[in-house]
Amino acid sequence: MTKTKENENRRNTISIRLTDDELARLRFICEKLNVTQSEYIREALLTAKVTRPTVVTAMDRGTAKELLAHFGKAASNLNQIARVLNQGYPADTGIIDEIRNCIQQMLRGAAVLEAAGG
Repeated sequence: MTKTKENENRRNTISIRLTDDELARLRFICEKLNVTQSEYIREALLTAKVTRPTVVTAMDRGTAKELLAHFGKAASNLNQIARVLNQGYPADTGIIDEIRNCIQQMLRGAAVLEAAGG
């Protein structure tokens, strides 16, 4: 397609705002590549690979406190269990149940975190 024909088909315009530094950078790149600003922006726009942004939602203070409480309690319990087991006490049914309970607390904390978008 000839340049005249391409321009006839391009009836739509967009505008963008740039800082002085961004505009100077664009002009420099275009000069080095020997292309117009429109050609460069069009090529960059139409060939760019777009990645999906990571969505981060703010967690309210109450949810954060609840999450920290879940993890803190489970970590404290696991630490106490480890201390008992390291002293040579056997891992009886009660200790195994407590380990399961700690794991459940950690899973609940993870569910709270996931629900909050983290």
